[in-house]
Amino acid sequence: MILKKLYMKDFLSHKSTEIEFDKGVTVISGPNGAGKSSILEAIGFALFKETATRGNIGDLIRYG
Repeated sequence: MILKKLYMKDFLSHKSTEIEFDKGVTVISGPNGAGKSSILEAIGFALFKETATRGNIGDLIRYG
């Protein structure tokens, strides 16, 4: 499967984030706490309806 676009709204540290992926290899980099792992969690949740941490799915929703 090739991802073309990811849109996250109120997901963990992402209030409203849209990422478009180009063909080839994608590198996600940034400082600690920037939301890199959240991007991978969102992809896993979108594809498999579960998270790598297998925690409470309600905890993935960003509150506040």
